[in-house]
Amino acid sequence: RHLSSQAQRTAFLRVFLRFLRLANMAPMKRPSSTPAGAPSKKKAVDPITAKCDSIAAALRQADEGVIPATALEMLVPIIHQTLSVPKDKRHEFQLKSIDLLEKSLADIKTSLEATAEAKKATVEGALAERVARKEAAATAATAIADLQEKCKASEEAVKIAKEAAATATKAMKDAEKALKQATTELQSSTKKKEELTKCVEAIEVYEKSVPDASTAETKASLKLLTKIGKQWEVEAALLDTAMKAFKKEVSARPEFDVLATGQFREFFAKKLTEVTADVEAKDAAMKTAEVATATTKEVKTTADEAVKVATAALASAKTAEKEGLAASKTAEQKVTSWLADMEVTLNESDDAADALSNFLEGPATAFAELKELPVPEEVPEEEAATAAPEADAEAEAAA
Repeated sequence: RHLSSQAQRTAFLRVFLRFLRLANMAPMKRPSSTPAGAPSKKKAVDPITAKCDSIAAALRQADEGVIPATALEMLVPIIHQTLSVPKDKRHEFQLKSIDLLEKSLADIKTSLEATAEAKKATVEGALAERVARKEAAATAATAIADLQEKCKASEEAVKIAKEAAATATKAMKDAEKALKQATTELQSSTKKKEELTKCVEAIEVYEKSVPDASTAETKASLKLLTKIGKQWEVEAALLDTAMKAFKKEVSARPEFDVLATGQFREFFAKKLTEVTADVEAKDAAMKTAEVATATTKEVKTTADEAVKVATAALASAKTAEKEGLAASKTAEQKVTSWLADMEVTLNESDDAADALSNFLEGPATAFAELKELPVPEEVPEEEAATAAPEADAEAEAAA
């Protein structure tokens, strides 16, 4: 009836959590700190020594962050040397030592209080923690759906990128093939132009003078004219007449021969004009093919890079999905383990409260008493003999 609203809430949470624990599994007994079997009779210990020992134990049990090891090594040896001496008989060093001990015990008390409060707050936030865990699990499940969608989108992006790269590769190969063909055709037309040019030049020379048929150059020239004439399908009669006319003196050539050589020259001049135009056209086609090849190579390079980027993005998406699944599983496990975790928290909160209470009732109280330790009164021998059993009983109780 006299509990505060906060204390009532904490008490209710403790009862509620323990009820849930009992409803879901067999009750578990916390291990007893008292050994089984009949207690053995303890040897009587001096009350002052027992109190000093309890203070030393408290210092040793403190976290190193509260009482560093170096401080512990210095403080423990001076406990008995200082606190067992009556207050009025302590010298300056002992008084300073007591101040150090008092500060150290105050630090321990502050640490135990903070731990107890933190555990208590965790217990009070048990229901909120349960809600938070469920919300975290729901958020993780939603995140998985989003991550899976991203994976699908990334897979589709990789597919599209690879298709584009394949198209670019084909286009580049087609362009290279077209360039090769255009180059071959240009070379063929250029060769024809060179041959026709030589034919026309030779005919113009032979129309004005008789060639020396004995020279190798003349023989090759006449042979070329005959060959080209046949290749270009010059009429056999015209070709035969022209070739015979070239072997006659110019002045001895009849009008028919002059007419034949003129027609022969005009035929090749006309073909040369046609081939020259063809060479120009094929040269332009080759340049266009070169540009197309360079362009398709750039497109392919870009497409290949896009595949790499899309593949890397897919790998990242799959990694994120894997991590999301693990996070979701962890979140679900936390929801499932909430009751067991809260039971552990309850036990830890009880332990923290017990530790604080034991410290206050034991080492803290012992220090406060020893700090003000008076000078013992002198007791007559008869009274001392009577008081001895009582002293033993008090020492045993203190132990």
